Amino acid sequence: MYFVPTIVAFRRKDRQRTAIFILNLFLGWTLIGWVGALVWAYIRSSAAPLSSAPSA
Repeated sequence: MYFVPTIVAFRRKDRQRTAIFILNLFLGWTLIGWVGALVWAYIRSSAAPLSSAPSA
């Protein structure tokens, strides 16, 4: 139960799964840290960075 956010991140192949694991490992014992890691694991990171240059 403790590592559910980490498992979710790895199954979703999140780009920041290592950071989510570290947050879960060190702050997962607090309710805020655990919920934060879980929310972070479910948030979809963008595949490509946004560009400020207009496309032609």
